[in-house]
Amino acid sequence: MPTAVETDMASQKPANFDLIIFDCDGVLVDSESIAIDVFLEILVQAGLTLNFEEASERFLGRSLSSIRDVLRIEHQLILTDEALEGMRQRLYARFQKELEPIEGIAKTLAQLDIPYCVASSSQIERIRLTLEVTGLISLFEGKLFSASMVAEGKPAPDLFRLAAKSMDAKPQRCLVIEDSPAGVAAAKRAGMTVFGFTGGSHARNAVHLGALKSAAPDTIFSQMLSLPKLITDHVPAPLPANPRYVMAVDVGTASARAGVFDQTGQMLSRTEHMIAMNRHGADHAEYDSEDIWRSVCVVVKAAIKEANVDPAHISGISFDATCSLVVRGENGAQCSVSMNGHDRWDTIAWLDHRAKAEAGTQGTDLSWRRDVARDADAEINVAQKAYAANLGPHGPCV
Repeated sequence: MPTAVETDMASQKPANFDLIIFDCDGVLVDSESIAIDVFLEILVQAGLTLNFEEASERFLGRSLSSIRDVLRIEHQLILTDEALEGMRQRLYARFQKELEPIEGIAKTLAQLDIPYCVASSSQIERIRLTLEVTGLISLFEGKLFSASMVAEGKPAPDLFRLAAKSMDAKPQRCLVIEDSPAGVAAAKRAGMTVFGFTGGSHARNAVHLGALKSAAPDTIFSQMLSLPKLITDHVPAPLPANPRYVMAVDVGTASARAGVFDQTGQMLSRTEHMIAMNRHGADHAEYDSEDIWRSVCVVVKAAIKEANVDPAHISGISFDATCSLVVRGENGAQCSVSMNGHDRWDTIAWLDHRAKAEAGTQGTDLSWRRDVARDADAEINVAQKAYAANLGPHGPCV
């Protein structure tokens, strides 16, 4: 018999997770069979015939934009806005008549003592409609996240990262409940634990089960009422005693970006900060190199904070940048390449076309700035180097 102290300590055992993220279709509501039926009808009208298993395997769990891309690339089929609106109206009408909640979901949610939310590939209006029809909306009010809120839907990790950040939870402390391979992939890429759910009416065929198993969720279950015990019994993978991470930095045309990756390749964070560009002429595009480095520092620090890792455990840095030419003086001070004379604009952007006169010239004497010729990336246009050479020692760069 456990003592009173032991019982009390057990009741205070920290939860395995700080947030549970539910997919909606096929996890909270049994909607996928209805949705696939309507989708197949629309495809037939557009001239494409697929069976239920094919459509389920290829499109289940994906965002609408992702589905449209697949149809365009693989089947040369363009779904018009008119066709999509017709599908939406037909689908919503069937939801109103036929849609049911997943068996046991209300009781399961009542048993959870961990915050939860929903993150779905569907539009917000569809998420809200399905939860209203099934009587679940009051449990998720203010906790609805849609693929329409992010740049890329599933299988990209953006949606789950948004949900975790909005709910103030670290990715490593989140559990995702998903019914589709695309959703499982998105959760894993977000660095989260993911359970595969097979209790929906669409998930009872061998093709779907096989695809879900291949996606390798942390566990697979078919009865929603078993979820609370699965959460309690789940043993998180032990963290390495000496974890090592990689920082990836990319300086693009308009922003600096950084991300932290663990040893398995999972991205734990992604941050972005805009960089300033001076466009005072049609062919002119200039940067402030100090601003670029400040932006890099901002995103690196933010990525480490978001990933919640010790900076001492960052064992490597991968750095990539767009091809631009930085001009510095003899003492390392910034030299202006700008016609407006401001010293801060010391970098010619890759998209700058001012050096038309120098384009194609050969044998330009760069001896006054030998380090520019020697150290500049080989991809930098020779014409830009020639232009920079012509600026000094008597031009704007002194």
